[in-house]
Amino acid sequence: MNSILVSDAIEERAGFWGRQLGATQTPGQVVFDVVFGILMPLFCFYFDPGIIRGAFFTPLGELSIFIYGFSGLAILTLSIWVFLGHRTSSLSVIFGGVLVAGAIISFSIGVIILPLTLVGILFVIGLLGFVPFITGFVYLRNGLRAVKHGSPTAYRSPRFATVVISAVMAIALPGAAQWTVGEIIHRSIAEILDPNSSSVDVPVARIKRLHLVVDTDRIVREYEKETNAARKERLGRAYKEITGEEIETRLRVLND
Repeated sequence: MNSILVSDAIEERAGFWGRQLGATQTPGQVVFDVVFGILMPLFCFYFDPGIIRGAFFTPLGELSIFIYGFSGLAILTLSIWVFLGHRTSSLSVIFGGVLVAGAIISFSIGVIILPLTLVGILFVIGLLGFVPFITGFVYLRNGLRAVKHGSPTAYRSPRFATVVISAVMAIALPGAAQWTVGEIIHRSIAEILDPNSSSVDVPVARIKRLHLVVDTDRIVREYEKETNAARKERLGRAYKEITGEEIETRLRVLND
């Protein structure tokens, strides 16, 4: 009797995952995918408690442009696929590659912030830390469907190569943007610290144009490490010009 019950349970589980990852998309799955693949990521970015841009020191703070850029691409791709996928057979494999890359990045973000998530559960808000895992599942499910869409030979070499190239390009483009902006910020901070520089106006203006998408706490950290009074003063003045805040105030927040 027990063996029969176990067998039924296994079949039920297999049936569940078969429905979740199968080619047929149900109305309930569409709602789920829109909520956790589009709306919740946007919600988390808007109400970021400090994971990407804020008081928590995580590697994500140094990758804000990559995260925002890649997420925008993944959300746009998912939106097109969910609502127009049946009309885009010629692009489905490319969409699949982007969404599979989205799953990889989402799962990675979830793992990176997991320690903060576990602590934050005590304050309820930590539950949002599990959103990247759910979003990763949404991207993976839709990515596999897109790859298989319209052809029973989805995993033959040309299609597989297209998936890989699409995934790599989806990661590489925002990655290149992150590197470029990172170099601009690094050079600008060096110019601010340079005692031979007559003015900090040019590097400050350069950072100010980008401050909404860059981690200005890099300036605060440089200020904290700096021992030269003149350089500290230049950093403090630059930070206030960029953000409108006193750098000592921000430093106290970061160290609390």
